[in-house]
Amino acid sequence: MSRYVTTNVRFPEATYRELQHQAGRRRMPLASLVREAVDRYLGRADDASHLPFGEDPADVLVGCVPTSGSDESVNHDHYTCTAGPWRSRVKLLVDTSALLALLLRDDQHHEAAVAFVRAHPHARFVLSELILAEVATRIRAWAGAAQAVAVARGLLDSRRYEVLLADAELCEEALLRMERFADKRLSLADCVSFALMDRLAPPSAFTFDADFKHCGYGMLP
Repeated sequence: MSRYVTTNVRFPEATYRELQHQAGRRRMPLASLVREAVDRYLGRADDASHLPFGEDPADVLVGCVPTSGSDESVNHDHYTCTAGPWRSRVKLLVDTSALLALLLRDDQHHEAAVAFVRAHPHARFVLSELILAEVATRIRAWAGAAQAVAVARGLLDSRRYEVLLADAELCEEALLRMERFADKRLSLADCVSFALMDRLAPPSAFTFDADFKHCGYGMLP
């Protein structure tokens, strides 16, 4: 049995609130969550980070919606904001477009999205609650409230996907990006994702939304 040494660690208030949220979401003590993160940072949890496709609660939701307009992964921003169709362990940001491509069986990017997740079992994905809201809203439109709730709960309970709460500081950073990219048709969710990428520095985003590339961010696949 490992011997433990007691120490004091000081976190910024926003970080501490987020740690409390994640510990509550995973039903574990905050101290255990911090120890797990330290082990991963030190490279002691490589085996635990290997999560084959199909072993995460959210994986069973892939392809759960049999029909859509086939272009949700590309035009979801417009559909959400308007009335009709116009428009080794690695942590990546995941966008609404990628999640919808995974969930909607007939989406034009469904096969590519599933293949990407299957090929990268060590990858973990972060998203803001605004992305969660967009995804649930679009699934509600195509498959009803029960399926939307199942999708949202699957993502919240997932080990592959981590939902981060957008605090006031992050929202302000997002608004600055909305001003900076005023010539682009961006949602607030897009701009929060950009702010998260700048804050967390993931190598790329798992997305099919070309706005990421147009604003200078890396895209996968």
